[in-house]
Amino acid sequence: RAPHRPEPTVSATAPAPAAESPAPPSLSQRLAEFAQGFGLDAVPSEVQDAARLCILDALGIAFASTRFEFARRSAAGIAALAGDGEHVVIGMRQRWPLRDAALMNGILVHGLDYDDTHPASVVHASASALPAMLGAGRHAGASGARA
Repeated sequence: RAPHRPEPTVSATAPAPAAESPAPPSLSQRLAEFAQGFGLDAVPSEVQDAARLCILDALGIAFASTRFEFARRSAAGIAALAGDGEHVVIGMRQRWPLRDAALMNGILVHGLDYDDTHPASVVHASASALPAMLGAGRHAGASGARA
């Protein structure tokens, strides 16, 4: 026969749950906080110079692209869907809504495939970043330093 073991006693009050620690900020929150506190004065002058060179290079390619058939055909296709707007298409007379101007500007910057490349990721960042930045900056009324 098994020896008698007393039943464990249960306290009438349950222990208080441990205080939940706040969730760590998401990547989006951290990026937003960084962008909010970011100032151009934090960017080294060499990086600013390189960025200016990339922007000028991309704009030059966009202007050169306007002379090619792909640019005329792309502009005609977008114009058939776009309405009037206030956003500039690089090197063209059109003024379209933000989305359509940014699309066309991206086509122009990447059209000749001479736009800058980030070798480690094989990405043509200016073809997407510059049209988005130009459009968003115009939309927000930002200066070059704030865009």
